Amino acid sequence: MRRTAVILLLLAFLLCTTGAVGAKDSSKVVITANGKKYHRPKCHMAKKYVKELTVEEAKKLGYKPCKICKP
Repeated sequence: MRRTAVILLLLAFLLCTTGAVGAKDSSKVVITANGKKYHRPKCHMAKKYVKELTVEEAKKLGYKPCKICKP
């Protein structure tokens, strides 16, 4: 019983940290003037971002997710 509880807690933690729970394409991301990636607003790769939009909008414009912040 205790082992099952530990496994469930670990699974819940992993799902929450990977963004699998409650992830929506309407979350806000940012793009830079010359980049081809979209980022989380606090990503150090997007210090001088020019526009905030949704993940869905960024994908439609041809942007790919940042491999560092993984939005």
